[in-house]
Amino acid sequence: CGMVPWSPPPAATDAALSVETAVASAAAPPSGSRFAPITDALVQHHALGHPSRRVLDLTRSATTGLKALRPLPPTLCTGCLVGRQASRPVPSHRADVPRPDLPVGAHWCLDFTRTFSVADLEGFRVAVVFVEYQTGYLVVDLLPSHADLIPALERLERLARAATSSSLKRLHADSDRVWTTTARVRASRTKVQQWCDTRGISLSHSAPHTHQSNGIAESAMNSLLPVMNRCLVSAHLAPCFWGRGLLYAARVLNRRVHPQSRRPRLHHGITPYEAYTGVRPDLSWFIAPFGSSAFKKIIGVKPSSLLPQSRAALYLGPADDSYGWHVLCLDTMKVETAYHVTVD
Repeated sequence: CGMVPWSPPPAATDAALSVETAVASAAAPPSGSRFAPITDALVQHHALGHPSRRVLDLTRSATTGLKALRPLPPTLCTGCLVGRQASRPVPSHRADVPRPDLPVGAHWCLDFTRTFSVADLEGFRVAVVFVEYQTGYLVVDLLPSHADLIPALERLERLARAATSSSLKRLHADSDRVWTTTARVRASRTKVQQWCDTRGISLSHSAPHTHQSNGIAESAMNSLLPVMNRCLVSAHLAPCFWGRGLLYAARVLNRRVHPQSRRPRLHHGITPYEAYTGVRPDLSWFIAPFGSSAFKKIIGVKPSSLLPQSRAALYLGPADDSYGWHVLCLDTMKVETAYHVTVD
């Protein structure tokens, strides 16, 4: 179905497993697969981040490029059975109900993930999640530490201006204790406040120990992490893939219907991507499940040169900044953008 062949999981003491060892069992060459639309229900279920049957049906009617297939029995997916996480309900708060006092793209909530004990493929250890207030659109940025938030804010400001022509006006974060862990992080919080002041951005913090005051970001985190975990489990990948798995989960959730959302802009089967950009999402770009074996074409090499025409890689999902796909090249162990790729 396009998944990486299974191999026994590493022992609990092998948390520092290198990337080379982690993907060694996933580098088996594919058996002559060709680029084709997904026609298998299990592969489609994996490629879209393990959605429920109801969410899949609603997403099919709200997007393009998704073929109608026979429903999948829920007991057939190992990722859903093994990778499921218990959701911690976030208490409701009236501040979570979006207020149409600012245009789309002007108001964002943010929250940090935990600091992972294992660095991801590119050396990051923490991620910041931005949630657009009106549409629930997710933006995930990987960081070396909590003190490196300003570059992520600058990228968010450029994204909001390019996608919605709106400037960033308001940011809301909780009073997490990570802001006071080290002197460098405390200094970073002061720099973030100064950065917002120079740009006329209102930065607010919830009261200590009241996560419900930042319930929008907390609820988004409770949706992102289970999808990431199911993708890693179903592909039998090592924990060092958590960063790319989190980015993939954000892309999937932005393009899925959320029938239980209280946001008026997401009613009537509208996805966060369409509510944020005004464009109906095309799911045909999700060509395979996360972590599938792939081959990236080597540009400029002709068959007459008697050299390899492609490189073995792992499929990491579609790219947001270009019409291509992210792949992990197994010969260099670097993440690259591929425009000609064949998945197994």
